[in-house]
Amino acid sequence: MLVVGVFNAGLPWGLIALSETQINSSTAAVLNALTPIFTGLVGFLFFSIVLKKRQWLGIGLGFAGILVLMEFNVGQLFHESFVGIGTMVLTTISYGFATQYTKKHLQATSVLLLTTCSLAAGALVGLIGTIFTGTTANLKPAILADPLILFAIIGLGCFGSGIAHLIFYYIVKNSSAEFAASVTYLVPITAMIWGYVLLDEPITKNLAIGLLIIFAGVYLATRKPKKKHETSNQQMAEEA
Repeated sequence: MLVVGVFNAGLPWGLIALSETQINSSTAAVLNALTPIFTGLVGFLFFSIVLKKRQWLGIGLGFAGILVLMEFNVGQLFHESFVGIGTMVLTTISYGFATQYTKKHLQATSVLLLTTCSLAAGALVGLIGTIFTGTTANLKPAILADPLILFAIIGLGCFGSGIAHLIFYYIVKNSSAEFAASVTYLVPITAMIWGYVLLDEPITKNLAIGLLIIFAGVYLATRKPKKKHETSNQQMAEEA
């Protein structure tokens, strides 16, 4: 549970916060949609999960979507744009690992216990991060007394993390890691809408095209083919 807390909460929270100091929320959300793709890739590399050809095609499309978002300027990823695009990619890899790890090792663990322990571990990682980066100096009582700031913290903590993690772990336990990760179909769409309405963030052509390409990759990487016996039963029903 400590491992899951680090890779599904503490580490990605810090990476997302770091990313959004350089890129807008819409771009971060679109990149976050790569999570199902990296969930499959991590499963192949570390959990002995065999990927089919269509899944590899989906992974390739996911990387193509990143290239579109970057306007095909790959060099910037290794220089000025690593903090932003690169750290968001690391976030999705972290989520993918945590999802597969949970499915393999914590299938019998209570959802409530798993959520409580993983969020506590994530909070501890965040505290350690603020201490080592010196950001604790910015936590002045006057700032924390601001109702808007408190509302944002409670909203992110309760809804974006607490309730979301309960639902997420429930899906992982009762379905598959890939299906649980497919929640990122919805995140970019809602984030783009809220970013446009609340933050005046533009919805650029590259952002929209990159999102569609990534969605196509996610669909191929997570789609489950119908079982043969289901097809046979349908054929028999039609003949009858």
